[in-house]
Amino acid sequence: RYYSGNNEKDLDRAGWYSENSGRSLHLVGEKEPNGFGLYDMHGNVWEWVEDDWHEDYKGAPIDGSAWVDKPRDAFRVIRGGSWFSDADRCRSAVRYLYSPDDRRDNLGFRLSRSICP
Repeated sequence: RYYSGNNEKDLDRAGWYSENSGRSLHLVGEKEPNGFGLYDMHGNVWEWVEDDWHEDYKGAPIDGSAWVDKPRDAFRVIRGGSWFSDADRCRSAVRYLYSPDDRRDNLGFRLSRSICP
């Protein structure tokens, strides 16, 4: 359910959510990182991902690339849960759709880049 394990105690070690956040945003890096050294992959803020929204995974890319429609769909995917979410919404499999124009204090994004080893 979470990169730290399968129960709510495991989530408590890895992310900020409704039961431990004090209903507010926290600085990144205060909880355990995942196996790749990334912090706050569960909770704190929902994160935008590149994928366009689809009701299911039929027709999804199988090579790990983002599922981007041409032209772009009206909705994008968010993942990870937030400081306001209950534990079940912070599970790795949970995703929701939002308009790219939406702005909220529990919604963010993560910058990343590929590097050569």
